[in-house]
Amino acid sequence: MCVDKAPDELTTFAALTEESWRMGLDWTIVFVAGLAGLTGRPLTHDDAEAPLQRMVDALRAGSHGSFIPCDRAGQPVMFE
Repeated sequence: MCVDKAPDELTTFAALTEESWRMGLDWTIVFVAGLAGLTGRPLTHDDAEAPLQRMVDALRAGSHGSFIPCDRAGQPVMFE
């Protein structure tokens, strides 16, 4: 599952975790990435759809170097 959140839609990592629990999602690691806006404006949810899909595809292919993996407490996870 993936979700896009604008900075004003997400105040804390704990809020993201709580939202996922309300949706019934149980996870161990979340991969975080940021997307730049377009021509000085933030991305809309529709604008973010294709980049999000590319991110999901990259993770499925085992390429996670562009993302920040975090545990449930929001702490970065290091892969060795």
